[in-house]
Amino acid sequence: KQILCAANLQHQCQAHNCKDFASNVEFIYEEQAKTSKAKTVICHVGDPDDLILNTAQMHNAKHMQ
Repeated sequence: KQILCAANLQHQCQAHNCKDFASNVEFIYEEQAKTSKAKTVICHVGDPDDLILNTAQMHNAKHMQ
């Protein structure tokens, strides 16, 4: 089968009070090399399948009807 379009789905963090903790840090890799750059990791809570469709990123809305 062919891919018709891409959909951007996001977890409903605001509804589930997901948090980012300063202690949950993940180092960023560039070309398989660990850098000194780090990003905070979000701890998702609640139903992992409770998602919303990010309509701001919809370029092929006709395929989502």
